[in-house]
Parts: sequence; structure tokens; C-alpha cells
Amino acid sequence: MFILKRIMRIAFDLSPRPVRHFIRDRVSPDTVRFVQRSLSDRQIQRFQSEVLARKLEAKLWGGFSEQALTDLEALKKGPETAPRNVSYAAWALARWYWASGDSVRALENLLVMQEAEGRTRKDLAPILLLADCLIKGGENQRARDLLEEHRRLLGDNPHLVLAMANTFSDFDGLGYPKSDERRLEWINQLFVRAGLAPIEKADAARPLALDNLATSAMPAGHSGDAQPKISVIIPAFKAQDTLHIALESLLRQTWANLEILVVDDASPDGTADVANEYAARDSRIRVFRMEVNGGPYAARNAGLARASGEFVTTHDSDDWSHPQKLEVQARALLKDVEQVGNVTHWVRTLPHLFFRGTSRPSGQLIQWNHSSLMLRRRVLEKLGGWDEVRISADTELIRRLESAHGREVVRLLPDVPLSFALEEATSLTRRGVTHARTQFFGVRREYHEAGMFWLQSLAPGALPAWQAPSGPRAFPAPGLILRDRVNATRVDLLVVMDFNLQGGAYISTRNYVEAALQSGLKVGLFHWRRYDLDVTKPLNGAIRQLAQAGRVSIIAPGESVSAKTVLVGYPVILQYAIDLPLDLDCEHFLIITNQFASRLRSGGDAQYDPAVVASNVERLFKVEPVWVPISGLVQDLMEADGRYNRIHSQTWEPLVDTDDWCNRPIRWRRPERNRPVIGRHARDHYTKWPASRERIAQAYCAGNSCDVRLLGGTAKAEELLGRRPANWRVHDFGTLEPKEFLADLDFFIHYPHEDYVEEFGRAVIEAMAMGIPVILPHVFEKTFADAAIYAAPEAVWDTVVSVWQDEQLYLERARLGREFVSAHCDWSQLPRRLSALHAPESLAANTMAVSTPLSSPDPSRSHDVRTESP
Repeated sequence: MFILKRIMRIAFDLSPRPVRHFIRDRVSPDTVRFVQRSLSDRQIQRFQSEVLARKLEAKLWGGFSEQALTDLEALKKGPETAPRNVSYAAWALARWYWASGDSVRALENLLVMQEAEGRTRKDLAPILLLADCLIKGGENQRARDLLEEHRRLLGDNPHLVLAMANTFSDFDGLGYPKSDERRLEWINQLFVRAGLAPIEKADAARPLALDNLATSAMPAGHSGDAQPKISVIIPAFKAQDTLHIALESLLRQTWANLEILVVDDASPDGTADVANEYAARDSRIRVFRMEVNGGPYAARNAGLARASGEFVTTHDSDDWSHPQKLEVQARALLKDVEQVGNVTHWVRTLPHLFFRGTSRPSGQLIQWNHSSLMLRRRVLEKLGGWDEVRISADTELIRRLESAHGREVVRLLPDVPLSFALEEATSLTRRGVTHARTQFFGVRREYHEAGMFWLQSLAPGALPAWQAPSGPRAFPAPGLILRDRVNATRVDLLVVMDFNLQGGAYISTRNYVEAALQSGLKVGLFHWRRYDLDVTKPLNGAIRQLAQAGRVSIIAPGESVSAKTVLVGYPVILQYAIDLPLDLDCEHFLIITNQFASRLRSGGDAQYDPAVVASNVERLFKVEPVWVPISGLVQDLMEADGRYNRIHSQTWEPLVDTDDWCNRPIRWRRPERNRPVIGRHARDHYTKWPASRERIAQAYCAGNSCDVRLLGGTAKAEELLGRRPANWRVHDFGTLEPKEFLADLDFFIHYPHEDYVEEFGRAVIEAMAMGIPVILPHVFEKTFADAAIYAAPEAVWDTVVSVWQDEQLYLERARLGREFVSAHCDWSQLPRRLSALHAPESLAANTMAVSTPLSSPDPSRSHDVRTESP
């Protein structure tokens, strides 16, 4: 039973599909029967809701908080939701509300979590968060009791120790004033355990605060040790009120051989005056001023250019460091010459020393401090210094350093906060579109993924270094965080799409991108994940490569962009609003309607609500969208539906690169083949097969004197047929490229579910482009006219036989199909379509929309429809 449960957990972790489908695909039939006998529907539902809660939490932070909050609340309150899943849903909500500044709602959900569990939790994260909420509510004693209880369970955990110190801040629950002495007792437990000097108040008459700290530790230089010099670079901007905190802590370091390089980043206040006052008192401090504000990492590079120490580290202008911090780091580097670098740990704090965790609550108050990285100066110079963006370059440098040397940066004393980082609402890490939360959705995530893609794409042994801080970028970054900020990215065409999809909508959208690039347009891409899919998955590598090559600009959530035309490649993604929408200025906002509102003509299998989609667009972008049908059929359905308010009067058939797809000579291969080869490529989905066993067999010539090739899987068809026909050969999705697969076919057959709304059929035009006659059900006549052959399922085989026996008929049918593609689907259609948007007749009300004839093909891209017979 243990093995069975393990299978179930893996199944739901890896796939949103029902567990029976996962098991059927991955394990033996005997295991399937065993699972079906052993698991009840309630057990399956329990596993599903547990995974669902975790996935909804990912969506909450991954850009869909509006819908994810609704779904998590529904899951939490669901009568069938298992208690542990109620607990996790409540925990996810508590974290979110706390991070959003609503400690009352966070506390409510933490109490729901406790009640659902029905036992004492040993998980530290909820305990720390609950204690924080209680303190914010003035219930310090209750928080203290809670933490004491869990100290007995978990021991003197360093995070619990700091949380206990917090309970003695402000006023406790009995109204007694705070106790600085008790707070220091708790904090100093961590330093004393590590053999470090305890901290104390620098001025006993003043309250305990970040700017009133000292220790009795003395500089080590008095012993006569030969100390390598450490260069400490402090970038400072508007730091006149905090710089003294950093400088006082550095001047008290036990490692005496220092140079402290304060780089004033063109501050408009008295930052430089404060720095110069300290420099006049201690010759180890040198002050430099940037002429133009360039951000902290540009300032660090300016400091690096002037550094003379063997070791280099940085220090934020509003942080306090324990006097032994630099000594701990330097001695670690001296002890291990193979060490590429090391970091220490810090805790975020309010000015009065109330400790806080990260923006997304976890079981840790103490975190590793990226900006504390100490390494040899020659190593840093070889890497080219810091990336001169305005946020997140500390982490990027560490990844680059580790990639270059094949070893990880060492994390020293993980249980000891050797730095206290001042937490302020005005910090870049806590503000708007650069908020720390954007590591999950926004500019920080985009910057991280682009950097990782660059590192992973480097040749083995290549040095991941910048040519120079002012040289070309190694990888693209959001314009918002560049040294010279880009207030608004300007593009001709902004394409909005879930670029992680793999089907026809993605391929068609990718063709729009390529067509735009070929026509010389400047293209921006905005990745909008479909809500029901994995929002944590990194962006498609093929799209990353386009950006890496400088062909497109990837726009991050929350950025500003100006575009002549916005083109949404898949309407389904707009059903759910996103956090941090673009600050968008555009002339035209188009939605390519390659997916109708429902998959089925009867209205079943709804995919989105056009009214909701339009409302989301208007709410997020302040623009009314225009719906662009991809076929006459779709246009008719849209007009009849009534929810599509603005319908484009022309149909925009999907595009293909006819230079690539139409260059194969048309061939009639009957003289060299005894049997024709027919087939199709499509997803193995119920909509892609006729509804009955008989029609599947008829349409796909089961048992006839032909070879049938099917790319994409046939499990759905085989469920109805009961077996795989002997003349079928099946290729799983992704095992062959479509062009390679199509090159072996003599006929292309495409018969979807009778109730399915097949908006166009991209696979059909790919077959036509390859010079293959296409046989379709009559429902496609309005879409393809005389470019295809039409037959009822029972007449497919007779149609194949009659065309296969007549060379001229075969070649003619193939030629008509290719001419349709050249006339309607060539890349050159895009600039014409965009130009036509300015014509007043391009839009019509949904009750008046009339499809206009498509323009003739571009003569410069016409194709020789040569025929070839043996």
C-alpha cells in the first residue's frame, strides 16, 4: 500500500489529469487494475485537492492572485476537502495576506489552519507567522507562550530565538513596557553559541535600535597579524540618514586592514557630506561621487575600479554588520584557497530591531545575504564586475561565479545573522513593479530566467563574463531595471501569448512573430500563461533564443510599452486577469480567434467567455479589443454568439513560411508504391476524432489496402475501436517533425469530432503547402473552398482510390491546395493586414460584419507549383 500511495503522489505532482489516465500512460495494465480496485473515489479526491492547493498557491504568487484567492477560499471551505488540504489552503492564504499587509486576515487563516489540523504542528513557518500576527495585535504574551511551547518541541532553533526577542518589543500583552535587556539576551544567544562577541547598546541611555549597537570585540590588527586588505564598497543613494549605521559598524570591525569605498550615486541629499565627515576622521574611508545616478551596481563597479584590496566585498548603506563579520569571511578564504567566495547571513529588521522574514513568509527569519559576497578581487575583475542593472545583480553575480568555477559559494554560519538589514517601505525590494514578489511574477523573474538561459547556453569552458560594464549586454534584461532606464519600450507589434503551449495556436503565433520580423517590424513579446497550466515553468527556450539573439524584446509584467498593434495569439489566456498588467499604449488591440468560446457547437466544453475576456482587456489596458476570425466558419459563429462586440471584417488565416513549406515538388507516387500512404498529425484529444467507432474506422481507412500514418497518438481512437487497426502506424507526439512526417504521405485526412468547432486546421494548410491532396468533411468547405476534397466518412476510401488512380486529378488537387496556401497564408500577408487596420471598413458591428475577399499573393513570394511524376 505504501508503494501505491507513492505512485499516487507522483501522479498528481506531475500531471493535472485524473490519476487513472496518468497510471494508464505510465505503468502496466496490471497496476492499473490494482489501483482501481484499491483506491476509493474519496481517496482520489483527497490526493487531487492536496495537489490542487499547492498549485493554486503557485498561481497566487505567479501572477493570478485575483482568481487564485477565490479558488483557494472555495477549496478551504469545500465540504469534501480533507482537513489537511483545508489546512494547506488556509496556510497559503495566510502567507499571501500577511505579505499584502493584512495581518488580521492572515491571523484568521492561521487559526483555521490550527483547527483543521487538530493537533500541535511541528512546522516552523506557521508558528513564526502566527507569532508575528499576535504581536501585531498586541498579544505579545500569547505569542511568547506559543513560541515557548515549540521551543520545547524543536529546541533552540535560531529563528525561534529571534522570534522570541520580538515578543519583548513595544508593549507586551499585560501593558508592561518593552525590555531591551531581555531582547538582547535572546539575540545574543546566537552570537555566543557561535563563539562571537555579544552585542550591546552603544549608548545605554538610548533605546535599543539599529543605530545604537556595539560590541566589546576589539580589532585583531593589534596582534601583529599580516592581514590582506579587504576593499568594502558601499553604494549610497539618499542615505544621509542611514549611512552612519553602515560606517560605524565597519569602522569597528576586528579586521583592521580595510579600505572603505563610499560611492555616492548622485544623491540629491547630504549623503556625500556624511561620508566626507567620516573620511576626515578615518583615512580608511574614501569617497567618490557619480555624476549621474546609475543604480547600486554601476556604483559598485565604479568602486571596484578604484579598489586595491586582495579581497572585495560590498555593504549596503543602511545595514549594520557584526564587528567580526569581515574577519570570519576573510579567514575562511585564507584557510581554503580553492574557495571561490563566501557569504554570511542576515536578518531583516525594522529600525527598533523588530525582526522580519522575507516578503513571502517561510520557516526562516535568517537568510543568506547575497550582498555580503566576499571574493578575491582578481576573480571579480576577470568576471567583469557586476551587471549594471538596478536590482538583483547580486544573485546574478553569484550564479555567474559558480558557473565559471564549477563550485558553489560557501555559506558561513547559517544560524547567525552577522548583518541586520534595515527594512523600509521605500526600499526597491518592497516597492511596486520591482517588489521582491516579482521574483515569482515580474521583472525579477524575467531577469533571472534570461540570465540562467544565457549561462546554460554557453559553450563548455566559456567564461561567463561581461566584456565591460559599458559594453553590449551578455543577455537581455527588462528595460525598467537597466542602468539607463527605458521608461517605455516602443515596438511596432506586441504579441501576447502563452509561449509555453505546443499546439497549433502557439505555432500560428510564432509564425506571426517570424512574419513580422521578416517584414522589418520591431517586435515585443509578452508571456501570459494559461491559468490552468503550470505557471512556474520557465519560458520556452526557443522564445528565449529569439530574445538572446536580439530579434525580439521580451516585456515583463508591469513594464510600460508603446505598440502600434497588439496581437493576442490565443483568447483563452485572457479569461483570467493578471497581476502587474502592462502599462500599455496602443493603436489596435487584436485577439486572433483561433479558439471559439466553446469547443463544441452545442455549447459544451466552454473555453472562455468573450464578455469576460473583453472586460479584462478593458479593465487592465483601458482599450476595447477587436476579435479577428481565422475563417468564415468562425466569423459566422461569432456573429451568431452575440458576445463578440467588435469583429474584424476580414478573416486572418494562419500564416506559414511558404518559402520553406512550398518548395517540395508535387509528386504522384502511385507507380512506385503499391499502396497509398494516408495520415494526419494532431493532438490525441477527443475533439480530434469522430464520435463513433464506425466513423473513425471509415474516415481513417482501417483495414483498407493502404498504409495509415498517424502522428500525435491514437489512445482516444483506440478506446472506441477496441484495438489498433493492423494498417495503422502510430508516432507519438514530438517523435517526428511535421514536415518530416508529411513528406511520407500521399493523402492527408482530417476528420474531427462531429460537434467540434474546428476553427481552421493548421495541420491542413501544412499538408497543402507540402503538395499533398487533403480530404476533409464538408464542414470545411467554407474555409478551404476548392483547395480540398470533401467526403463523408464512409466515402473517404472510395475518394482516395479514385484520386490515387488518376495522375492528372491527383496533381491538380495538390496544386489547388498549394495555391490556397500561397494566396492566403504567406508571411507577406501580415504587413498588408496591419496596414488595412487603418481603413474604416476594417471593423464592423457583430451583426454587420462581412468577410472581404483576401488579397492576391505577393508576386515576389510566388512559388513554382511544379509537378513531378516518375
